[in-house]
Amino acid sequence: MEWEWAGGSSEMMVQVVSDGNSVVLRDGGAASSIAIKGSLGYVPPEYGMGGEASTEGDVYSYGIMLLELFTGKRPTDDMFEGGLSLHEFAKRAMPTQVIEIVDQLLLLEGNDDSNNVNGRYEQIARVNECLVSIVGIGIV
Repeated sequence: MEWEWAGGSSEMMVQVVSDGNSVVLRDGGAASSIAIKGSLGYVPPEYGMGGEASTEGDVYSYGIMLLELFTGKRPTDDMFEGGLSLHEFAKRAMPTQVIEIVDQLLLLEGNDDSNNVNGRYEQIARVNECLVSIVGIGIV
């Protein structure tokens, strides 16, 4: 939630902004307004073209947040220019290169009870399967 403060000595205004809805309180009166707010890279492209807020837009924003968590890359990173976005970056990696775009800190080995090659291969395959599923949700 974001708080904004504006006012002078005789006038006070508090604006609470959350999920694109805001309420402005001024001298005991209240007014409501709706505006789409969001950070660059997290809001769907159609919002920038005057599109209305929608469930699909919320799903897109959630997907971008999920991709950021698992890749360790922000949608505003310098590498995302010339038409390449975090969304497109992840989409291009599906499904065969997902493990390559995931933040390597997430892939650090824990306690490995499998001492054989087959056990290790199965573990990597399970991790990859989970990552493909998660990144797939992120690019919906």
